Amino acid sequence: MKTLLKKIYHVFLKKEKTKKLIRKIYCRMCIIKNMLKKDVFVPFVPIEHFYSPFPAIVDIRNFDFEILPAEISGIDLHTDEQFELLNKFEPFYLKW
Repeated sequence: MKTLLKKIYHVFLKKEKTKKLIRKIYCRMCIIKNMLKKDVFVPFVPIEHFYSPFPAIVDIRNFDFEILPAEISGIDLHTDEQFELLNKFEPFYLKW
């Protein structure tokens, strides 16, 4: 399946809309394939959808992380505990 999509991708390489469409199709095919596995989390909406808990890659690349404050006065974010929790969740993330 991957080789067929790669061939199609290279044939239409010069057309940007076609590249985006093929990427979306491939991504959806991977999601459908993973839906058949019992131990894999599959989002209920596409990743770039408004209700998705996952941000779009474009949004992450375009976000200016320099504007975030180092601290928020009056709020303790418990950053050490947050990083511990993140480490506990790590096994549940898919490796794309």
